[in-house]
Amino acid sequence: MIEKIAGLMFIAATIALQGCATKLGVDQIQVTSSYVTNGGTGPRFESTPMTSIRQKDTHYVVTHVHWEPVTESAGVHTVTWNWYSEDKKLIAARSMDLKFDKTPYQFWYRFPAGSLAVGKYRVDTFIDAKLANSQQFEIVP
Repeated sequence: MIEKIAGLMFIAATIALQGCATKLGVDQIQVTSSYVTNGGTGPRFESTPMTSIRQKDTHYVVTHVHWEPVTESAGVHTVTWNWYSEDKKLIAARSMDLKFDKTPYQFWYRFPAGSLAVGKYRVDTFIDAKLANSQQFEIVP
């Protein structure tokens, strides 16, 4: 009898946890803003969009998103950033699994600008392999 009750409790707990593990589809996540900015030489970034980043600084790609319903987590999604040179050659790619827990949600990736030569670039941000945004910028001395 105790085994039956324990089994029923396990099934009930499993069903309850499945309700907590919902994941909204990428089409339900809307980008509200995205920009490239400068982090200077410190760990924090500017909230001001920039088109020119100095080579000695840290380059940030910042994206703001929201979704409906606002009372739910959007779940874990893979975010990928691809950097392209002016001649459209892929020069760097980074990915992270992020938990989109509360809307609105902000995420970013920081990249040392010194890793890039002086010139013009584009960075594409993808959420679960769907293009979310694209930004163009320039690395200057």
